[in-house]
Amino acid sequence: MPSFRFDHYELLPESRRLVRDGADVVVGLRVFDLIVYLIEHRDRAVGRDELISAVWGRTEAGDALLAQAVLKARRTFGDDGNAQHHIRTVTRFGYQWVADTRMLDAPSVPVSDTAREDDARGAAPPPAARMSRRPIAAAAALVLALGVLVALFAQRDGLSSKAPAPPAAVASTTKPVAGLVLVVPTRVQGNTGDDGWMRLGVMSLLAQALRDLPGHAVVPDETALAAIAQSGPDDLARLRAETGATIVITSEAVRSGDGWSLGATLFGADGNTQMVGSRSTDAVSAGGALARDVRQLLADGEGHEEAEPLPPDVVALRARMRAAILEGQNGRALALYDAAPADAAAAPALILLRSEALIQLGRADDAAAALQAFIEQANAAPATRWLGPAWSALGDCELARGRPAIAEAHFRRSLELLGSSGDRRAAGLAWRGLGIAQVVRNDLDDAEQSYLHARVELESTGDRLVLARITDGLGYIATRRGRMADALLSYEQAASMAAAFGANETELGSRLNIAQAHEFLLHHAVALERMRELLPRLRGLDYPALHRFGMVAYAGMLAESGAFGAAREVLAGLDAEAGAGAVDDAVVDVRLDEAQVLLAIGDIAAGLRRAEAVRNGLGHDGAADLRLETAAVLLQLHLQADDAAADALGADAALWQPANALAPSRVHALVARARWQARRGDDAAAAAAFTQAFELAQAFATPVILRDAAVPYAQFLLSHGDADGARRTASVLGPYAEHDFASALLLARVAAQVGDPALARSWFARAHGLAGERWSAGIAAEAAAAGSAPAGPA
Repeated sequence: MPSFRFDHYELLPESRRLVRDGADVVVGLRVFDLIVYLIEHRDRAVGRDELISAVWGRTEAGDALLAQAVLKARRTFGDDGNAQHHIRTVTRFGYQWVADTRMLDAPSVPVSDTAREDDARGAAPPPAARMSRRPIAAAAALVLALGVLVALFAQRDGLSSKAPAPPAAVASTTKPVAGLVLVVPTRVQGNTGDDGWMRLGVMSLLAQALRDLPGHAVVPDETALAAIAQSGPDDLARLRAETGATIVITSEAVRSGDGWSLGATLFGADGNTQMVGSRSTDAVSAGGALARDVRQLLADGEGHEEAEPLPPDVVALRARMRAAILEGQNGRALALYDAAPADAAAAPALILLRSEALIQLGRADDAAAALQAFIEQANAAPATRWLGPAWSALGDCELARGRPAIAEAHFRRSLELLGSSGDRRAAGLAWRGLGIAQVVRNDLDDAEQSYLHARVELESTGDRLVLARITDGLGYIATRRGRMADALLSYEQAASMAAAFGANETELGSRLNIAQAHEFLLHHAVALERMRELLPRLRGLDYPALHRFGMVAYAGMLAESGAFGAAREVLAGLDAEAGAGAVDDAVVDVRLDEAQVLLAIGDIAAGLRRAEAVRNGLGHDGAADLRLETAAVLLQLHLQADDAAADALGADAALWQPANALAPSRVHALVARARWQARRGDDAAAAAAFTQAFELAQAFATPVILRDAAVPYAQFLLSHGDADGARRTASVLGPYAEHDFASALLLARVAAQVGDPALARSWFARAHGLAGERWSAGIAAEAAAAGSAPAGPA
């Protein structure tokens, strides 16, 4: 297959590589396919439908997916919507590749070997004090941090999943909800340059007109788009089954002469069909008239009027901004707002839309400033229905800024204002935001209640995407409490819910949590198997934060399996991606997890750099667990480096007693400090800290935390001649030693110390089988002394 050269780039379709000046450029799967198709057909413009069909394999994937893919393709080459040096928009039609391009018979860059996915072996590091990755805190990075940003506004999954699709999911059946309305995108005929905004904008106009209609609720636009992307727009029975809607509204827009003719069809729960239509020279006017007629139709002629009708110019701008946001064109939405007249720009509906776009662009500070100004102004006026959503959006901003206490106060204020509004979706999102803030602050009981309140409110609105995330969040709460069976059940349920909608990122996040849960149970082989099943999707994921989280988790699982060389390769690949310009999500900070992996594989200097960077970025309102975990990791690294910084860190008593930290973080902190005290010769203090850590771990009852406390404590007891105490401590690891190297090695050493050579030989042999690159000359000598002499790597 030929390759293509343009500018400083070379595209190799056969090996799926894009190379710039000899270095690989990271490109999402669908974005890569789009670039290839446009280049292969560069002699002509490619229509939208043709391009969607070629890249996604189905025409109903929609303009939203296409617009996001084109935007990301342009950004790959330094273009945007204004600078179109590579991909040009052909008004009212589609796109064309316009960069000067040469076709090469053979690639000029070498084809690299495929990276190994199994346990690649490398040189073993120097023996290192073993401490597991912070598993509980790692789960928080995904469930909470991604929940803070990705799901603040729940449209991303249905619109931007660029990873290879998972196996086709069995359509879920949702209990029908009386009065729940599903509005599908508008079919636009006329091949106009506006068909993108019309398709989603008119849909949004219709949905918005019905949101406060008594006796009815509307499936959120984002959930509707996700369901349609999965099922297609014409399978009404399946759409009803997936969303719980009893009423489905379809619409069509046709350019007729110098005007627009719009029509809507209502498919009722009783099987009846009703139709309304409108016509105007202006598409927005026609859409607004159609929305009013649809509202009257559903109101059964009772004359229910919209609570606060918006001026026509605000209606028009809101429809266009909403369409842009649904397409992932947040910059376009901001440009539309900035160009609006001052009176229109002051409308609360537009201020909230602008804040939504700002948050999705990572500009939480700008969004917060705009919302605070609006709230101050609105507080001086009569009560407005926009204040509740505004306070909730401000809470989202504070979560993104890492200030959960302030966020909690904002969500509570939002719920006070929304209490009598009847806006169940807004209330549900505020309850969920409150739950996230409470989880970050370790208020797990209240967080669980907030999530359950959110679930009750959202069940009636058809917001299945957010419900999947709430279910995942409940799994995380169970994880934090050490209830791993409950956690696995919730994660599996959330993954199934998300898969039914084709919500790839939400499903992938839940499946990552499933793999992590098996790691917490010390099911290393199962965790690694689950993780490897996700690797093709992770590697093709066009979402840097989730991609990096997943790959760091994979590196940790490799390290837990003794595959140090493979773990190094994974981390090196992530460093190369970052060097090539990959963008990290500031909230999803996995540097401490990386530091844990680096500690495990013996790369102490790199681990210190990661952990120090995390400590330097901790704010005063940071989570207690993260502060304590960071201190523990740093102390372990400094102890391994045998430098003076360990003493300064260990002696800072205030650092080791943060309020409100949960058991896993406290266990890791106590163990780290006990090791430091033992090194200083303060055996009494070390024994007390080890004992406290072990008792906490036993009460928490999660295997990985129990191991992290029992192994170093028993080693300490062995080194001080207390073989009986070591045996009692190590006995709790018996159920896990068949599958966990550290547990098996400890039992072997205890058996050797108490004079049971047969048992020692058995456990040394088991440890050897689990060791991977951890089987050192020193361990081999111990095994030989016990009468079992495996000398080389496992």
